[in-house]
Amino acid sequence: TFTGGYHVDRPHLTIKLMKGVIIINNSPCFAINADYTTITHEVIGGAKCIPTGGSNGIQVNGDRLNIVIEGLEIDGTGQSTGNGIHFAGSITDVVIANNKIHHLGGNGLHFSAKPLNVVEVQGNLFQNNGGVGISSIGDFDAKYNSWGHLDGPAAGDGVTGVNTHTPFTHVALSLATSTTPVLNTVVIGNNIVVTVKADLANVTGATFDLAYDKDKLEVVSIVDGSVFSSVYGATSQTTHTAGSG
Repeated sequence: TFTGGYHVDRPHLTIKLMKGVIIINNSPCFAINADYTTITHEVIGGAKCIPTGGSNGIQVNGDRLNIVIEGLEIDGTGQSTGNGIHFAGSITDVVIANNKIHHLGGNGLHFSAKPLNVVEVQGNLFQNNGGVGISSIGDFDAKYNSWGHLDGPAAGDGVTGVNTHTPFTHVALSLATSTTPVLNTVVIGNNIVVTVKADLANVTGATFDLAYDKDKLEVVSIVDGSVFSSVYGATSQTTHTAGSG
C-alpha cells in the first residue's frame, strides 16, 4: 500500500502496477501531465487506486495525446471522492479498457471535451457511482462496457452525452446452498449442494473460483447446468492450489 500520489510529467512513460498494489491519496492517485502515457497492470484488477479528500482517481491535465489506462480498480468505497478518471482538457487517441470503477462520488469516467480520433472505451465496469458511468461532451463508441445491472445503463450507472453504448455486457454470480438443515453449513458426514448462478449479457464465457478447505471438504461431483452450454468444449474442473483454502 502506497500513501501519496504520482505525477507523470515526462512523455512516453509506461507504468505497470504489480498485483496487490494499493495507492491511497487525498489528491489523485495519478496526475498525468504528459502525452503518450500508459498506466497498466500485471493482472487485470490486481492493482487498486483509492482516492480520498474529494479527489479524482486519475486526473489527466491539459490537452493530451495518446493516453492508455487499463486493467485497474478505482474504488471510492467509504471515501469522499470526485470522478474515477477525469480528463480536464481535450484528448486525442485514448484507450480506457478493462477497468473496474465503482463507488465514486462523481462520474466513473469524465471527458470535459469530446475525445478525438482513436477512442477505445470498452470492457470496463461502472458500478454504484454517485454520478453516471460515463459523462462526455460529445458522442463516441462506448459499446461492450458493463453498467452494474443486467439491463445496462438504463437501470445501472447511466451515461451523459454518449448515445452509442449498446450492446453492453454484464456478469453477476451468486451462490445458493441446499440439502443441509443450516444455511451455508454442512453437517459432518453429510453432503451440501452449492449452486452457482449467473446473470449474463453479451459475454462469450465466464470463469470463477469457489474456495473450500480441502482438509475438511471434498468435491463429490460437479454437474453443469442446462441453461448455459459449455463454450468450445470447456468443462468445469476441480483444482486446488496450496494455501488458497
